[in-house]
Amino acid sequence: MPAGQPPAKAKVWIGLASYVNEESARKRLTATVADERTAGATVSDVQVGQDRGVLIRNANWLLVANRGRVTVVVQVIPVLVREDHAGALLGQVADHALTSR
Repeated sequence: MPAGQPPAKAKVWIGLASYVNEESARKRLTATVADERTAGATVSDVQVGQDRGVLIRNANWLLVANRGRVTVVVQVIPVLVREDHAGALLGQVADHALTSR
């Protein structure tokens, strides 16, 4: 990412957030998906390990998921991932980020 640019300008961006409880994490995920739909994004469910996540297509590929009280957002610019591989690839990245080591 070029110096002085905000994180949203990164070609690949992964964010994790921890919430007070699982319900709060699910509500955050639901609100994010609703906001993106309202803005005109396309949305589909994808596999994230043993869980499900949501693949969002707006200006970028965006995958949101939660496991317990932790949420993950994986964002990638479209030219880095083929459309037919976006769900599986971003799902694997999200699963890896959410898995305790």
